[in-house]
Amino acid sequence: MENKTGSMHPGVIMRNRLSWITALIIFAGTSLSGCSSSGPTDYYLLSADAKSATVPAPDLALTVGPVYLADYLQRQGMVARSTAVNYQISDHDLWASQLDNDINIVLLKNLQTITGSSQLRPFGVIGVAPQPSLRIKIDRLDSDSQGIARLEGSWQLLSSDHKELRYETFALNTSAESTTESQVNAISQLISELSEAIAKALTTDPS
Repeated sequence: MENKTGSMHPGVIMRNRLSWITALIIFAGTSLSGCSSSGPTDYYLLSADAKSATVPAPDLALTVGPVYLADYLQRQGMVARSTAVNYQISDHDLWASQLDNDINIVLLKNLQTITGSSQLRPFGVIGVAPQPSLRIKIDRLDSDSQGIARLEGSWQLLSSDHKELRYETFALNTSAESTTESQVNAISQLISELSEAIAKALTTDPS
């Protein structure tokens, strides 16, 4: 409403100011509520759990990697399985590095410990002589509502000229508590078990 001089009536100005203040208070409250409900963000890395040379093979020469992940695992958020067809991807529990690289590093460390070999190399190293390589494909890596962590996939041994020498699948599982840290530890344990199984296979005549 305007007065006779053409300016806004003081009462209208006051009401407008109150409306703006109310809107700002509501916005601020909503923003604070959203921040408080989001919770902290935690970052995790896998650990190399192998402790001793259980499959001695000091002369084993091998390039470990690359590791290939299923599409649904190619993300920073950790994945939990709710049902057979429903998966939850966390916004707050995140991998601290690329998961494929982390698995590759842990596999390499485990295999070095298990075999006692100093001739194992990570994938991508430049300037080393061609040698057989180990490629790993991860189809499933998650924990479910029943407290079971699972690791499933396949591995392939290739000659130095990239011919397939061996191919095997794996399906491993173990129990895990409900905490994220426990689930990460369980996955590390599964990778350790996979490492030992691979070491035994590589040092055993497939025939």
